[in-house]
Amino acid sequence: MNTSVKTSGSIIKLPPIQGIDTVKGIEMTGGTGEGYLQVLSMFRRDADERLQKFRFYLYESMIGGNGQFPEKHLPAFITQVHALKSAAGTIGAAEISAEADALEEAARAGDLALVQSNLPDFVEHLAEMAKNIRAATEPKPDGKGMKSSFGKKGKTDISSYIPAFNELIAALKSKNLRAIDTNMIELGDIAQDFATKEKLDQISDQILMTEFDSAIKSIEELISTVK
Repeated sequence: MNTSVKTSGSIIKLPPIQGIDTVKGIEMTGGTGEGYLQVLSMFRRDADERLQKFRFYLYESMIGGNGQFPEKHLPAFITQVHALKSAAGTIGAAEISAEADALEEAARAGDLALVQSNLPDFVEHLAEMAKNIRAATEPKPDGKGMKSSFGKKGKTDISSYIPAFNELIAALKSKNLRAIDTNMIELGDIAQDFATKEKLDQISDQILMTEFDSAIKSIEELISTVK
């Protein structure tokens, strides 16, 4: 069932977002549709950035060879999941908030095994929620949905980003996690059309799932379109 929200004098129907009580979220963010939509957008961007960090921690546990969450990252991790716990609760995402709370408790107790065990599922759930928020709040290619200037500027000119894409390919080949994160942040918001955005989302998902070879192939396909 759609939730009707009023924003800037017009009524917009926000479709259901799995895992989020949008009615509660609107109430928690001041009771206006405009405010809630802004908070949702901010949460999605923040979640994308934190997912990169969580993925980096998991990679380091794999590279270390012991399969255990790196103890040196516990302070930063606690800060990350605490912020997500609060933000998720604010938008009405109770389940994600509860998962973040459990991870925070485990991290504060120094239970590295429990953090390592539960973090992959949390990353998967958070990534899916971020994707669902994007799908619900951004306009569709047929022009339906929320009003936005996105997609009105024509096809994205990625020619100036070719060096960054090549650096990302090199980072993926060498499994340089910090360089991967740096380049993904730089390239994360360059899309101005739906086709490019869809491709970048695919690349991001492949990297998140550590499918580096597939990500490299997708990047090469994208930059091959530049004449």
